[in-house]
Amino acid sequence: MSSDASLSVALVIPVFNRKEMTLRCLRHLDATGVFSWAHVIVVDDGSTDGTADALSAEFPQTEILKG
Repeated sequence: MSSDASLSVALVIPVFNRKEMTLRCLRHLDATGVFSWAHVIVVDDGSTDGTADALSAEFPQTEILKG
């Protein structure tokens, strides 16, 4: 979790084998400035398409929980 205590909103995004869709979603959130006021958590339910690795590489500020 972020050490920034000023973030009081968390967005939780559950995913399973939706790497490209999730990357598009996070890119949109980034472009609209959501990362500046919300903590983004992706819950990856055992994806086998490299979702977690791709998200970690492009969005290191996103917390990824593996299910």
